[in-house]
Amino acid sequence: MSPAEIIKAITVFLRRIRHCAGFGIQSPTDYAFVREVIYERGEYSLYSDLDRGFPQAGRMERQLAHLLLRVSNYAQVSDIAIQDDMPEILCHALRLGCRKSRLVSYKRDETPVSLTVFHDIRGRGKAEWNELLLQPHIVAYDLHYIGLAFYDKKRYTESYIINFY
Repeated sequence: MSPAEIIKAITVFLRRIRHCAGFGIQSPTDYAFVREVIYERGEYSLYSDLDRGFPQAGRMERQLAHLLLRVSNYAQVSDIAIQDDMPEILCHALRLGCRKSRLVSYKRDETPVSLTVFHDIRGRGKAEWNELLLQPHIVAYDLHYIGLAFYDKKRYTESYIINFY
């Protein structure tokens, strides 16, 4: 990592320090998701397959790929909506986590699918991400680098900021 990237990562971490480890999350289900999926530090057997397939990936890309593998493994949904320009390593991680899941392109005007993944919620995908957060029955996790949104008709709209490092 270059010195500029290190400084940026430290700045992001410090700005989000109060959102570590699920603090402030009242829902037991959402808290368990944050603690057991997002902050999981154990080794998955598929991590080595993922890393071997993309040796040029940087540290943060690998961490995000490992996260998406855990998320898709946890969710076990039939469809996962993604942005059109999602990096191949992240798409591959989603497919590895749940082989029955289909990756579909995110459409603004359609009813959300069970899981939507945005990889660029601070740049080009910011408007779409903010629009998605306004829809009913969305439980969203803003990890600064990536956004995860679950659609569940039984839930009220909820949005969490998570300090992912």
